[in-house]
Amino acid sequence: MTNKLNSVEELIQRLMKLHGTKREDYQGCSIDEIEHLMKAQSVSTLPKFYIDFMMQMGRVKPRESIFTGEDIDYLSALEIKDNFVEFLEEPSIQWELPDNIFVFWEHHGYQFYFFYVDQGDDPPVYGFLEGENEPKLMAKKFSDLLDWFYQRHEYVFTKYGE
Repeated sequence: MTNKLNSVEELIQRLMKLHGTKREDYQGCSIDEIEHLMKAQSVSTLPKFYIDFMMQMGRVKPRESIFTGEDIDYLSALEIKDNFVEFLEEPSIQWELPDNIFVFWEHHGYQFYFFYVDQGDDPPVYGFLEGENEPKLMAKKFSDLLDWFYQRHEYVFTKYGE
């Protein structure tokens, strides 16, 4: 088991060591693309840790990525909030979508993860899962969620290989 994650660079270093990848295998977004994400989701700011994540890993990750099969990259983030709005139209859901959230991860159309943009540089992460009536706290910090992804990935990769 590894120590808690302190930076996105640390996550990349762990992944490079685990997979034998190189730094250039990870490509991030530009400032213009970050601004485009904010515009697409109608928010005026984003947390520092998320910006750092997107600027270092938001575009291209190696084939054996920690996020394989997950919609958590730049192109996905452009449309995720619209997908979440559609998801919330389910008649059994009464929760109202706040203006100050950024939806950054969708899992196969039935799980959505977001943070409030005004809750600090490394905000809590909330998840809304199909069958639930309201979101649940999933991680106390965005960095904790990334660390959880890594821990899970490291375990599977170490146990079962590529």
